[in-house]
Amino acid sequence: MERIFWFIAAVDLIGIGFVLWVKWLMNRDYGLPSINPDSIPAMPECKPPKTERPKFLKGPAKREWERLAPLLYEKGVLTTWDMATFAQYCWHWGEWYSLGQAIKKANGATKASEGKKLDLLVHMQLKVLAACRSLATELGMTMNDHE
Repeated sequence: MERIFWFIAAVDLIGIGFVLWVKWLMNRDYGLPSINPDSIPAMPECKPPKTERPKFLKGPAKREWERLAPLLYEKGVLTTWDMATFAQYCWHWGEWYSLGQAIKKANGATKASEGKKLDLLVHMQLKVLAACRSLATELGMTMNDHE
């Protein structure tokens, strides 16, 4: 136990010595350079690049992209880096919508096999909705993200 104490004390003294040595270096004339914050040029303000809709988005997913892309671009949320995430969001939204339409058609199920199909469609729609919500959160499109 005593060895551990002396080891920790030695490491502590080495750390203090290093800090004192760096301070001594900084106070010398040829020490570490200092940067004047006024000499740093201001960053130019730039708009994110316009993004085009990916070709694989069809139907409801395409309409969702065309509905939200201009709004997100205007807010500065949709950039080149976020394009793939937004495309995933639109694809999932389109799948959710399509599954909803299929559920409406299968709602009048009379056979037991059609009832199982309806349960599967509802389950799939809930899974797609969870993914859609997760991507919306990543993109800052939830109620909590509004200013």
